[in-house]
Amino acid sequence: MKKHVRFVHEGQRPFKCPFEGCKYSAKTRQYFRLHQRTHMAKDERPQFKCDECDKTFLAEDAFNHHKVTKHGVGKAHTCEICGKKFSKPIYLNHHMNWHNGLKPFACTHEGCDYHAWSPDQVQKHMRRHVPVNQRPYKCDHCDKRYTTPSQKATHIKLVHEGQLEQMRVQCNLCGEIYSSKNYLKYHMIRAHGEEKTLVCPHCPKKFVEPQSLQKHILIHSAPSIICEECGRAFRTELALKNHMRVHTGETPYHCQHCPYQAKTGITLRKHIKSKHK
Repeated sequence: MKKHVRFVHEGQRPFKCPFEGCKYSAKTRQYFRLHQRTHMAKDERPQFKCDECDKTFLAEDAFNHHKVTKHGVGKAHTCEICGKKFSKPIYLNHHMNWHNGLKPFACTHEGCDYHAWSPDQVQKHMRRHVPVNQRPYKCDHCDKRYTTPSQKATHIKLVHEGQLEQMRVQCNLCGEIYSSKNYLKYHMIRAHGEEKTLVCPHCPKKFVEPQSLQKHILIHSAPSIICEECGRAFRTELALKNHMRVHTGETPYHCQHCPYQAKTGITLRKHIKSKHK
């Protein structure tokens, strides 16, 4: 229990790398030993090679995790829609919620109406409700705090170690540049039509996610949700909720780089893109 509090909630990382110039620190001796292998010559490192894709790993645990998550080894429950495999029926059930556009799991934070297709998604979302000054992972160079070690590590690389250019990846079709492979993947799907299999019943447009298809279908229907303040009509409760901030003056989205506040997440993202990038 004490270790859990120190490592998870207090963000302690007592195992420091002794190599000169390396600022890495680890929560456990196991992770520390794995990190030390990165300082070894490549031909001296223990390696685990995947037979499916030739990818190599320093740790056996990471190698086994790769085989399960990427190649479905040991997963007996298969989705009939997309072919993805799962190790337990409950995980398949959660996945089917995603295909069916169902979100039965709700955020328990007071006043938040967020719903998700799996408990894991809710847990990730709950991190947003942790006050900034209580987030466990504080940057070693400034006062910024984060909810996960990976967020902290990315911040340090981008802001303090100047690795933004090295971390960027480029689309080979249109030249757009993104800060991670995941963002590039989403771009390839949305901008270039990769893997779009869900077709709108009213028009030829295609989508990857059932939620996106359902949201799109609304444009083919007349807006029916009325603002009681001004009489304007909207197609979704979310659109009405965002609109109500025009009447209340509420600006819940705060910029992390300056005092700017916005009424919607889209407006905040536009601000950050134009002012801080």
